[in-house]
Amino acid sequence: MARLSASSIINGNAIFHLTLAYFFLRAPQTILGQNLVFLLGEAMEMPRANGFDAPSAPSALVALLFALLGVNDLVATSLPLEVGSYYWGNQAFLLTAYAYFFKQSRGESVGHDRLKTTDETGNGVANNVVFTWAFLEMVVWFWIYATLRDERRELAQRVTQKRNAEEEKP
Repeated sequence: MARLSASSIINGNAIFHLTLAYFFLRAPQTILGQNLVFLLGEAMEMPRANGFDAPSAPSALVALLFALLGVNDLVATSLPLEVGSYYWGNQAFLLTAYAYFFKQSRGESVGHDRLKTTDETGNGVANNVVFTWAFLEMVVWFWIYATLRDERRELAQRVTQKRNAEEEKP
């Protein structure tokens, strides 16, 4: 059994989203100054995020999106375990499918030079802040997926034991 349940991890992730929403609304430069954002961005040679030096309309929109993610996660954790485990398992699958289907095609160059020289839609969000968030989300959702798998297995064992005990009673 895991030390933390999936619902605890999801609640922590929801609080993280709400905290990000607050900082994007009040002081977005705080997020840009974080060592983890700088380290992961430089390691992957991602361009630095521009326009988040002071609160603005784009940072307020990002804050709204993070607040909605956080509230959605908090509300959904109130679901019963049987329903919630399928909901969260599917959400982790959808995030992984999104990453797979929107990956680079074969033959395209890998690196930040391609991102600077093309005018494709979405290149404005290819920066160190978005990459750090996406990386942390994938790590957390993999942790949730692995924990949910363990919890489902334990739930199935309990249901099987309960049915066997009921069948043995005359």
